[in-house]
Amino acid sequence: MLAAGIKAPEVLTELESHLIDDFQQQIQDGASEQKAFDAAVQRLGHASVLKAEFRKKDESARLRLKSTVLAGNGLFYLGTAAYSLVTHEFTAQERLLGFAALAFSIFACAGSQRAARRVRVERRTLTAIGVASVMLGAGWLTCFILVILPHLDFTLSQLVVVLLWALVPTAAGGAFQLGLEECKVRKPRCYPG
Repeated sequence: MLAAGIKAPEVLTELESHLIDDFQQQIQDGASEQKAFDAAVQRLGHASVLKAEFRKKDESARLRLKSTVLAGNGLFYLGTAAYSLVTHEFTAQERLLGFAALAFSIFACAGSQRAARRVRVERRTLTAIGVASVMLGAGWLTCFILVILPHLDFTLSQLVVVLLWALVPTAAGGAFQLGLEECKVRKPRCYPG
């Protein structure tokens, strides 16, 4: 197991426990020690297969953490923006446009994540597409803030609404990338190799 790269002590202890339990059960069923050991080892599985299973489990845990963090950030963004739109001085039109931007962000994220799950390409290509989508979103936001925004004259409330709309592609890109990661981890049939 160590040679195959399974090095976590708790994992090795658990595997050893399963091996011993199976070995003892084989002995109780009347098998010789050698046959009991060979059968227990065979049932436990090859080290490379076990390593792949543990890697999948680790990837799923990382994906859950990333999804939780992104969902928390999204809820914080939505809550803060909604609170600002309600409590600060906005015209009715600005408030409506602000809430429309928030709703569009939610729909764009959900749609992007769902669309990403339908992508059927190789794993490496999925990673490249995910990185590109995040870079495009961040690039758009950077370009908007550094190039476009300085040439426009807004009141503070108009600026908030425009920024909410500017964040939509970035949020959608992040959701798309997360959907691609879900495809890699949870649905390995999404890619051919």
